Amino acid sequence: MRPLAAKCRFYLMEPLSTDTTNSNAFVSILKKSAKFLLTEKAAFYVVVFANVYMILSWKFFMTLDGPLHFYNANIIKHLWLGDFPEASNRYKFNEIPVPNWAGHFILAFLQLIFKGEVAEKIFYSSLFFFFPVSFRYLIRSIRPDNTQLSFLIFPFIFSGIFYMGFFNLSIALIFMFFCIGFWWRNSNGLDFKKTLLLSILIL
Repeated sequence: MRPLAAKCRFYLMEPLSTDTTNSNAFVSILKKSAKFLLTEKAAFYVVVFANVYMILSWKFFMTLDGPLHFYNANIIKHLWLGDFPEASNRYKFNEIPVPNWAGHFILAFLQLIFKGEVAEKIFYSSLFFFFPVSFRYLIRSIRPDNTQLSFLIFPFIFSGIFYMGFFNLSIALIFMFFCIGFWWRNSNGLDFKKTLLLSILIL
């Protein structure tokens, strides 16, 4: 057997190989990885839009508290426009800010532009789109090399929270995923603008 010192001298003095096998293998791995990422990303958004289509395929999608939210949003719209005296005589806005109004104001704004059933579809479709997308943003922030974990969110889209009509909680979950992901990406370099943006997202 060749002594260890002789082996070291042999390998150190051996000329560099001009074989491109390793280089080609590395390029092949990169191509396969890029193909997988493109396929995985495409598959993710196919499932996202499939869920959105399920909402759009129904004329009305009933939830427990949903009709009440739309009724309140309609009242808010009339209070803004001042075109319904009965609403103005019975209701008025609170003088102090109260929580859980985001969903109502979004629905009221949509009803200023669209009919009620169209506003409902836009609102539900937005929830079904941004909920998985925000979770994917979080996964890409924490584990960018393991984005297939973002598929784990799909069983929770048609959740009890949504069927109960807890729209404000659904919106809050979307912002929570975005906030955590944004903080994770920028925690080591938070300047004034990023801190301000994070504060707005948290609010």
